[in-house]
Amino acid sequence: MFHISTIENLNKIEDELFKARRWDPIRGYPHTVLRQASLNLQEGHSIYRFCFYVSHDRALRSQENDFAFSENHMLRFNGDVGEILSYGFNESWDDGFNDGEVYLFWCSAPTNPTSFSEIGIPLNRFSIYINGQWQPLEGYFSEKGEHNKGAIQNVEPPVNEGTNSSFWSWLKGWANKALQRTSR
Repeated sequence: MFHISTIENLNKIEDELFKARRWDPIRGYPHTVLRQASLNLQEGHSIYRFCFYVSHDRALRSQENDFAFSENHMLRFNGDVGEILSYGFNESWDDGFNDGEVYLFWCSAPTNPTSFSEIGIPLNRFSIYINGQWQPLEGYFSEKGEHNKGAIQNVEPPVNEGTNSSFWSWLKGWANKALQRTSR
């Protein structure tokens, strides 16, 4: 499974966990399962979510279209759905995509001022795609949990060899942003 993460969000990692971001029921994508879960939230609790693409090709397509205007990296989770569930997350298909393309993992928990969940997935379960190869994600964090910002910035994201022009990637990304939609 694969995840696209912006460098800005990677720089917010403060410990040894990859955490879910707080879902905003007003400004966030109106996920049916999250809207339903929000009806039963305890006071002082929020919903936290992240998504994982089932295939590398689908993640590349989203990286080119949905993340065209942000510095980002593709992450690979080196486990399975059952492992993510074991960390305390619920699972469904992300209804912003076709069924079977993207998992939506979420949990409800006390509202955290950092906008990220308290629970998460250990960083050592991920690889990051840098300069044409997969590398351990935890290699970009010091032993104290501080991000080695210089190591992860100023590198090129992976390129889909099937794309014949960076102009088309730019144009698709611009159109998606202008129309505020995702590629399905």
